Amino acid sequence: ESGLLSAAEEAGVFSKLESAGAFSTAEKLLPLVEKFKLLSLFEELLEVEAGLLFTAANFLIVFTPVVLTLQICGFVPFPQGPVIPVEALACLSTGAAGFALFATAFIIGNLQEEPASFQQ
Repeated sequence: ESGLLSAAEEAGVFSKLESAGAFSTAEKLLPLVEKFKLLSLFEELLEVEAGLLFTAANFLIVFTPVVLTLQICGFVPFPQGPVIPVEALACLSTGAAGFALFATAFIIGNLQEEPASFQQ
């Protein structure tokens, strides 16, 4: 409705993307999207309030700094031995999941907003 796709087509954005191989790369990734059921998960997340998703994302993002702060203050012991890689993996994975969920919550929040023309 805003004419964004028409303007992109006139500017030759799509032909530049095709020459760079972006569409073929996206096509190769479609089986992975289907295997992990990402589209159905995203559709289910559309029913969840975006604020709740932001809250969960923020919790995951601050998990690592909170654990490190508690360790520095002495409330939680530092890992030793074979537990170090486990804690590092947990901290990295919660951070990555948090940032991915934050981006998803942002998109869902924009999709959940009512357009101004339909508000009463």
